[in-house]
Amino acid sequence: MISKNQQKYINSLEQKKNRKKENVFVAEGFKIVGELLQAGYKPKMIVGMEEWMSNAPTLPHSTICIT
Repeated sequence: MISKNQQKYINSLEQKKNRKKENVFVAEGFKIVGELLQAGYKPKMIVGMEEWMSNAPTLPHSTICIT
């Protein structure tokens, strides 16, 4: 389950200045996230729906499942 603070943080990343400040980027979609994981990127956080999580490759510990 995603907390209110995590939700606020994710929403704040819609603005470029916040992504730049945090030195992060947002990747959306099954294909791009899967490719980034296979390439060895270490994400700060992965948020996904249960359906995707069950079909995804091995996920790191920073994974949050939403329904």
